[in-house]
Amino acid sequence: MKRVLLAACVIGLAGVSACQDNPSAPSGPGTTVFRANIAAASAVPAVTGPESGGSGTATITLHSTRANGVITGGTLDVTISLAGYPAGTQITAAQIRAGGAAANGAVVQDTPLASQGGASLGSGAGTITLTGIPVTGLVANALVANAVAYYVNVQSALNPVTAARGQLLFP
Repeated sequence: MKRVLLAACVIGLAGVSACQDNPSAPSGPGTTVFRANIAAASAVPAVTGPESGGSGTATITLHSTRANGVITGGTLDVTISLAGYPAGTQITAAQIRAGGAAANGAVVQDTPLASQGGASLGSGAGTITLTGIPVTGLVANALVANAVAYYVNVQSALNPVTAARGQLLFP
């Protein structure tokens, strides 16, 4: 019995020391995934008209770089799947903005969607994928620290301020 207890203590101590982070040692890259359920009805004010039935999901994958345990920057991969829009809807931009569910906020992270000419939802549905978007350490740390304080905002030609939006969540 004493041997089992001793072995458990040794294993436990080894596990504790193996799990401790050494803040003076360089850290490697990490991946954090955020998700958002986005909808035209979640816009502030809610979208009316032909795009009012639009909804979808957004998945944002942060590939962070770290130095001494602190996120210093990285890249984002963004996948936005949309449905319920009129055929031919032109999605013109997508960003991450600061703000709660009932408030509009400032852009904290833009995507290259606008500069790439947007994306057409030929049948009223589609998936937009944007990869390798540079992100600063300031933005990356803020997202990891409090994802729900930010939301994904999608804009269209018909609704240039907000066609759909949803708060970021950890899965």
